[in-house]
Formats: sequence, structure tokens, C-alpha cells
Amino acid sequence: MLHVKIVLECAYNKVKPWQSEVKDLVLQIASPTQQKLSKGKLAPKWEDPNLIAEKLGKGTYQLSTVQGQILLNNWHVTCLKLYYPSL
Repeated sequence: MLHVKIVLECAYNKVKPWQSEVKDLVLQIASPTQQKLSKGKLAPKWEDPNLIAEKLGKGTYQLSTVQGQILLNNWHVTCLKLYYPSL
């Protein structure tokens, strides 16, 4: 019965959780105030790529810039998106 429940949950859940490792590049969601100040509706929804410096807890990450400077805030996985640089 447990197997059936797991299969049904996988079928109905559209959001797939992702695991990220330290040193992965991620985009963080842009703050609403920054979007209003820049270009309104046409403002970018994601900020520049950052590195994951440390995994703090269940879905929480500490980010750093590409130059190595640690960012002050911690970010939840719902506010992050994996970044795939174009070659």
C-alpha cells in the first residue's frame, strides 16, 4: 500500500525537488523593490549567478558571489534556480 501511495504522489506532484552541491551556480530571485525601481514589468526576474557557499539546512543555502564574497542573507530553495552557463 505504501508503494502505491508513493507512485501516486510522484504522478500528481509537478514540482520536482532538486539537490544542489557546494560550488554550484544558481540564480536568485530579484527583490520586488528592485524590479519596481529598474524597469517595472520588463525588469529581470532573476539576479546575476552566485555560488552556493554552504548548505545550512533543509533547503536553505548560504550564497557567495563569483569573486568569493559571502552574501548576508540565507536563501531557500524556492527562491533559487540552477544556472547553466552557455558555452
